[in-house]
Amino acid sequence: MRLFTHLLPVLALSLQVGPSSAQGDPAVQAPEPKVLGVDVTFLANAGFFFESGRYSVLIDAFLREPTDIYAGLPDQLYRQLVNAQPPFDELTVVLVSHDHPDHVQMRGLEKYLGKNSQAQLMASPEVIRSLQAHARDFAAIHRRISVIPTLKNAMNQVLQEEMSIAFLQLEHGGNPEEIVNLGHLIEIGGVKILHVGDAKPTSENFATYGLDSRGIDLAIVPFWFFTQAKGVRVIYEEIKPRNVIVCHVPPSELEKFEQLLKAQFPDVILFKEALEKRSFQPGGATPVKGPGEGG
Repeated sequence: MRLFTHLLPVLALSLQVGPSSAQGDPAVQAPEPKVLGVDVTFLANAGFFFESGRYSVLIDAFLREPTDIYAGLPDQLYRQLVNAQPPFDELTVVLVSHDHPDHVQMRGLEKYLGKNSQAQLMASPEVIRSLQAHARDFAAIHRRISVIPTLKNAMNQVLQEEMSIAFLQLEHGGNPEEIVNLGHLIEIGGVKILHVGDAKPTSENFATYGLDSRGIDLAIVPFWFFTQAKGVRVIYEEIKPRNVIVCHVPPSELEKFEQLLKAQFPDVILFKEALEKRSFQPGGATPVKGPGEGG
């Protein structure tokens, strides 16, 4: 794997990078965070912003235009994001689950990396190739891009000064074999967050990673996990998270899906508006509602 090691002073990336076994503990332990807890802010579709202390993570965030039935970012928020205006101007790791336009639109990603000199993209070779093909000035940002290769049934773990990110291949729903969909197990602020991208909701897709033994505090999964029994089993048997956020809900189905959750899964968190926020603490403490969410 190639890492742009001359950028280590920017994000303090450790050289402890490499595959770990699918089962059991990761190959290396996550660093001790100086700040405990993480703020989770919804952006659009499957896009989120995680903040803990001076560090942050953006995942599947750069969505200027709606794609089919799925939403993009509100115009003002999109401009704020790609121009790296607060709070998107800090030490930030940028992640992309896969190269579909409802998860990443390359012009916005390129612009953000150009504006925020403290940001680093870590992504699959497929995403990097697509970014390079669409970029207007790839040379201006390539020094802050790390290519993360993955193999099925093995995690590839990267350590940053106060966080750990493990990359795992999860088959994309609908069986498009040409799409490499990455799940991300992110430990930030002592909180373990699993984002599965567009993973196919089957036990076979998850079982080899031993996620149920990793003490995951928060799983972020697409809505279709809750529309079929096998998806529900994956969440509560293969992942066993303390909290669940559901995402990727088409706006036209939001009200109907909210009623399904209230009736069958009342503890599952559904964000309905961009910039809704919740705070989480290690060990599965009860989520704290963000400003404006009410009681």
